[in-house]
Amino acid sequence: MRRGHASLSLVMKIGIHASAGDGAVADRIGKRLQGWLGVQVRRETGGSFVERLPALWDVDFVVALLNQATAPQRWVREEWQRALWEEAEENGNRVLCALTGDCRYPELMERRRPRYRFLDARSGCEPVVAALREWMMEVRRGEQPRRFLPGDDALVVDEEAMACWHRQAVEAPGVVAAQGPAGAGKTDLALEFARRHYPEFEDVIWVSCSGRSAAETAGDVGSAMGMKLDADTEVSCSKLRRAMKDRRLLLVLDGADRVGHLELLPESGWTSAVVTSRMELGEFHPAVLPARGKSRAWPEALHACRREALWPAVLRRMGVDADGLQWLDKQGGWMRAPGCSDGKPREEWTARHAEAALSLAREDAGEQILPDLFLAARRLVAKGDLPRAAEIARRAERIARLSHRMPEQLEVLRLIADAAWDKGDTAICDSFARDLVGVLEDMNSLEEAHMWHARISRARGEQMLLPMEPDFSSPDW
Repeated sequence: MRRGHASLSLVMKIGIHASAGDGAVADRIGKRLQGWLGVQVRRETGGSFVERLPALWDVDFVVALLNQATAPQRWVREEWQRALWEEAEENGNRVLCALTGDCRYPELMERRRPRYRFLDARSGCEPVVAALREWMMEVRRGEQPRRFLPGDDALVVDEEAMACWHRQAVEAPGVVAAQGPAGAGKTDLALEFARRHYPEFEDVIWVSCSGRSAAETAGDVGSAMGMKLDADTEVSCSKLRRAMKDRRLLLVLDGADRVGHLELLPESGWTSAVVTSRMELGEFHPAVLPARGKSRAWPEALHACRREALWPAVLRRMGVDADGLQWLDKQGGWMRAPGCSDGKPREEWTARHAEAALSLAREDAGEQILPDLFLAARRLVAKGDLPRAAEIARRAERIARLSHRMPEQLEVLRLIADAAWDKGDTAICDSFARDLVGVLEDMNSLEEAHMWHARISRARGEQMLLPMEPDFSSPDW
């Protein structure tokens, strides 16, 4: 989905010097750049670059196509250094010298300087276009360092989708999307796209939307852009869209499973966006990814884990295969005891299953694993592991609160508050009971809210004022 161009505060101007024989190459370079961010291109033809470059000093970037026809008859160090290095620095220009044909030239020309770069472009015009785009983004970014620096390892992804996304979001500002079930490879596709093309953007803003509200996601984007947001969600999203309008950013909304997350997508301007979601995203013509099948047989210990684990439903819904469990092992160390006897896992495995659930929940959980987290909390309460149960319950409560599922929020708060009260854990009881009282008040369950007010007051040894029903009875002296 392509977006319309907007006027930039700084429109880059490029001048290309080429020989008459390089006219086709210069035209291709100019055409590729003119369709990208509205770059203005001017061309000078004929003569050596030493003679013709001064005519291009009114542009931002000068491209000198070097070959036998544009090279000077005699290489005089003072002349070519003056033309390529010194005058560019004096006039504030940047010069890219691209070798497009075999010719003799001083080896010193390959030395990189602050406003000068040398490039071997005998393979075609693509290296010239890519180098200019990357350099322009460096100029736009200024002194600010990149926030997104991917690794060197490439991911195996759908190359057809990569090519389509390149046309829609790199060659011109636009929004691309991937949809599919959990574990289908949506995040890998977005990550590989950002890894390949991040130099052609000022920066990449990567936001994980899974389990987060639209307001929290807007806050994450604002923080990445160095903006303070103190208004409601709608106004904040509008403010962010305006800020992205005149910047060449790549916004990645990973796990955008709520309609509210899409309010952050740019409506016009130069910013491109990538959206991954389990929702239908037909308006963006998404790459639809099928669920991944199990690539390997489960080892014996993993068979036991899958059968006896505290949350097999989570593993099934997340589509976690053997490789995924190995990854979780590296992240949280919950599978350090893979041995089993009689087809059953060791006892210490049970204690580590909670860490697995939390890892899965942080990755790509959302509302679909809420019942599994509640079940996990109940089982841990039954085993007497209250701190771990409270940690999982907090995650479940947050998911329920953000998805406006008040009955589920009430149930999980009540579970831990009751368990902590029975066990005498004042800190956990106080934390959950106070939130429980607020939910009970919202649901008009005032009698139970009074009871928990009284428990909190007794546990803390202090008198609390109850906001629900003022007490006008006479004091008992």
